[in-house]
Amino acid sequence: MAVQAQAKCGVKDSEISFQIEEKMQNILFKITKFTLCLLLTFHGIADCQTPIRTTSELLQDKEAMDSIMSIDILNDMVKLGTTQDSKLNIQSNCTTKEYGITPILVYIIQPIEFNYGRLFPSKGIWKVRYKFDRCGESKIYNALFTASNDREKPKCDMLLPGTTNASQLLIKDALTSALTNVHLQAIKTGDKKCEDVNVFDMRVSEGFHDVTEGDKTFKGVWEEIWTFKCCDKMVDVAITFIPNADPGGASFICRSTSDKKPQISSILSVNQPIKPRTGGAQ
Repeated sequence: MAVQAQAKCGVKDSEISFQIEEKMQNILFKITKFTLCLLLTFHGIADCQTPIRTTSELLQDKEAMDSIMSIDILNDMVKLGTTQDSKLNIQSNCTTKEYGITPILVYIIQPIEFNYGRLFPSKGIWKVRYKFDRCGESKIYNALFTASNDREKPKCDMLLPGTTNASQLLIKDALTSALTNVHLQAIKTGDKKCEDVNVFDMRVSEGFHDVTEGDKTFKGVWEEIWTFKCCDKMVDVAITFIPNADPGGASFICRSTSDKKPQISSILSVNQPIKPRTGGAQ
């Protein structure tokens, strides 16, 4: 990646002086903050860490955003994107070295902590959803970052592609049922059994909404379609998610997209709810 610098012509000396003075003030402020932090750490009063717990806090912190979207991090996202493209056999003839990375969402799983003056976070786990562009086509991918040492860039792991609303725990639980449905569909249509099955996409087909059946209302229900690439064939699985009354968990049921949508009450009667607080929507 190349960094381009632009020069401005026709700027007055007074404006230049003002810009230099403003930059010097920012530098002095950072030095003062860092020095104060070191003194507090030396006396055991503070550890120089500023935890960021929510996405809104992260978006308001320019230094933190610059850190988690540094060139090193973006390069890791490019590597994951090309690896996923290869795994899913997408754009196999694309040989370009020019890539586009557009962050869509940052979801904080565990608070991100920074030591002042360090490039990388010292702690934290977060997920980045991004659009990966190359050769005129784009795909939505997800990457999981884990920071444990501010002297090294965070560990980067590949997650399943798409724009699912489900948490990682809920995805893990629903995936087994979804794969079973894929194989049942293959048996029903007489297709040969395919051992090479990969998640190609996960998308929301109906956002959060309430469903009323009789005198009972189920809140926050949502629908998704997960697409699997089975050898050379695409297979869609529809999934209904129903959040538990106790926040954090969810029930679900998988079906073919051609099957009629079941009643929520019938889903809950046969499907054991997922109880951990991390098992619902993210």
